[in-house]
Amino acid sequence: MCRLAQLYRHGGYYFDNDIAPLFDLRRIIDADTTFVTALTTTAFPQNPRGFFQAFLGAAPGHPVLDVALRRHLRWYDAKARRDAAEIRRVTRGNTRPNVGTVLLRDAFLEWAGGSALAEAEAGGRVSHGSRHASQLLFEAPRSSLGAAYNASRLRRASPLCAFVVADRRSRRVGLISRVFDHNAGVSCLR
Repeated sequence: MCRLAQLYRHGGYYFDNDIAPLFDLRRIIDADTTFVTALTTTAFPQNPRGFFQAFLGAAPGHPVLDVALRRHLRWYDAKARRDAAEIRRVTRGNTRPNVGTVLLRDAFLEWAGGSALAEAEAGGRVSHGSRHASQLLFEAPRSSLGAAYNASRLRRASPLCAFVVADRRSRRVGLISRVFDHNAGVSCLR
């Protein structure tokens, strides 16, 4: 929630400390993009599909972040009230859910609508009137991308080291999702 508030107030880019950009991401993010993140991987079916929170970019005061902050407040209120239906909707019964990723995706859907999400998921840049444009990258196991994508700095030391964030339009891997696999105790970088 803090990263959303910071970006809402000041704009800019947010990176978790365990994510590694492979180059200046502004080379694949359009200059007029006002909101950018990535779709979370589908490799873990127990986690609902959401929007990546380890990397986010937004213009100050972006409406998606406003909606996301309000959704977080509703989530904490639902938890306090023990609202079983809302808890089940967000977590899908997962005992260790990535709630923020689901709430951010829901905020985008509420603000932009389902057709904008489908267009962004397909790798398109989505314009929202004259003031906003969204761009979605995607997280996936590198092995699922094929030879067209290159992640030469990626070390395949463990299963968690195999995840990258890529751009469909340029067919470039821009981020390594984790620089260290805490489960295996190994670095994901060469």
